[in-house]
Amino acid sequence: MVTVRIENDYSDGHHSERTVVVADPGRDLDEWFNDVVFNETGDGHGADNDLGSCYTATIVHASDGKLVGKSYEWTD
Repeated sequence: MVTVRIENDYSDGHHSERTVVVADPGRDLDEWFNDVVFNETGDGHGADNDLGSCYTATIVHASDGKLVGKSYEWTD
């Protein structure tokens, strides 16, 4: 299992963070971020508005430690 910090930032200044535990990548890291971690982003803020957003996911704990610090960002 891997612990990931999710940061949600919106164009109106709203910011939130949380950590989630998800399955180890076990494959291409970019695909894993897009297929698994992306589903954990967002906090519902601005769901009915046309706000820009930036979601950042950073691995903060992994059993082997090699993945710690790896991150991915999505912007809209």
